Amino acid sequence: MEWSQVETRTCGASGLQLSALGSAAGPSAAPRGLLGSQDQRDADEVVARALDLGINYFDTAEGYNDGRSEESLGRALRGRRAEAVIGTKWPPEKHAARRAARPLRASLRRLNTDGHRPLHGALAHHDHPVPSFAT
Repeated sequence: MEWSQVETRTCGASGLQLSALGSAAGPSAAPRGLLGSQDQRDADEVVARALDLGINYFDTAEGYNDGRSEESLGRALRGRRAEAVIGTKWPPEKHAARRAARPLRASLRRLNTDGHRPLHGALAHHDHPVPSFAT
């Protein structure tokens, strides 16, 4: 089957170009998950194929597999980080402006990125307004 590039769209006033489809990184490096056992090689193949097809948005969270999803995604994006936009989330108790720096730094470390590439953070619990940022 031949696949074509995925359509991209501009994300609001940010100017970021996001693929119309994203890739969920939750199953990455999961010993037992919805998709069965996963290892880093699986994550590397999925991320590389997604990027090759023009899928540049990857969703993850610190709570997915105790942060291993972010770590696995960071490894899988090695050498291609500039092509990706990452969305990650933290629980509401960690998202207040005065408390957001610590989980952000921890996510950046797990993702093996410096924050100078597009990254979107949001509440994992949506009963509150959802602040976000793009770096």
